Amino acid sequence: MLYHSEPNITGEGDISELVGRDGYVTKAGYFQLMQKVQQMTLGIREMFVRVDVAPHHPGDIARVPGLSFRCVSPDFVICAASEDAPDIPLYYQELRLRMNPENGEAIWVWDILDIRDPNAPLFGMFEATPAGGVGKDMSEIYMGHEAMRGDAYPYRSKEGVPFLPVVLYHAEKTGQLFNAFDAAQLAYGSLTAAVLFSFYVHCVRDNSWPQKYVAGLHLAGLSQLEGDLTGRRSAISTDPSSILMFQTDPDMQGQPLIGSFTYSDPEKLLESISKYEYRVATAAGISSEVLRQSGDPRSGYALSISRDGQREAQRRYAPVFRRADEEMLSKCAMLCNRFLGASLPETGYRVVLYSSRTVPGRDASTKRRHHTEIKRRINLSSRCNARS
Repeated sequence: MLYHSEPNITGEGDISELVGRDGYVTKAGYFQLMQKVQQMTLGIREMFVRVDVAPHHPGDIARVPGLSFRCVSPDFVICAASEDAPDIPLYYQELRLRMNPENGEAIWVWDILDIRDPNAPLFGMFEATPAGGVGKDMSEIYMGHEAMRGDAYPYRSKEGVPFLPVVLYHAEKTGQLFNAFDAAQLAYGSLTAAVLFSFYVHCVRDNSWPQKYVAGLHLAGLSQLEGDLTGRRSAISTDPSSILMFQTDPDMQGQPLIGSFTYSDPEKLLESISKYEYRVATAAGISSEVLRQSGDPRSGYALSISRDGQREAQRRYAPVFRRADEEMLSKCAMLCNRFLGASLPETGYRVVLYSSRTVPGRDASTKRRHHTEIKRRINLSSRCNARS
């Protein structure tokens, strides 16, 4: 829940054109998108956010000038980094499905951005071969010109340094480009919980009542319905005052039986699934304080504990997301300066997410006294309400 409220953004100079009420980042809905990006990042450990700008070329006229953002899952991306900074990509190769205007068929195309050699960067689109390799250059079809190499590379800072219009978000700082398998139980457990809940719905719908049966008996007084049809059936009307009469089957050798099958208890089944979800969440590192509830989950004490746990989780994830957000804002400023005629500072951005806002002058002991006082007031209010 880092992005459920607008973060506080500061910079060196006037940055309202970028992050103000009508700024490029604000109008593009970047921080609304980040709610989904954070969820996906924590689930699959990494997530890419690619920023684009319209128009693509200085001097061109765009229908809706501004920035656009989209999230890209890492299973569509091939990346490479330098040995000095192994968690920052310098080569970005994304697989995208595009329509071929020559024949109207959808084909897979690689978008490639390469700045490993700052003197010879590359931006182009290439056909993906059936084996997943890089095929012929398709840049002429989709970009209107050949792949942009060297000085023609479009994404540059004021100083002419090339950059990738992509930011890689990590669930935690590991010093590696990808860390796909740590905390994988969260993704696997979420899928398993979804299957268990589908089984719960099935049991409620099809097996939440005792199924009665008879053996060796016939129900007397049945009326034949739709007798002229192959699928004819027999039925009898009943009400709370009626008595059903059974006749012994003449072919029955033993004692007739009347009984019912056992059925699943929806409440116990739901409780078991909820316990499984709780174990998955705690194993994945989610604070148990977030999930803990008192006897009445609407009570002030339960809400206080849950919010403390949420703040603890926010403090844990805020630094790693803040670092990527500041990188994204710098790259957005570079794009706006180059393509939209802005004059924004390209460095020095500071992002204060909701979780990292602190109250000055409060140390740990002061916070504990503050929380104790809150709980005392909640208990006092509950007792007063009960007396009333």
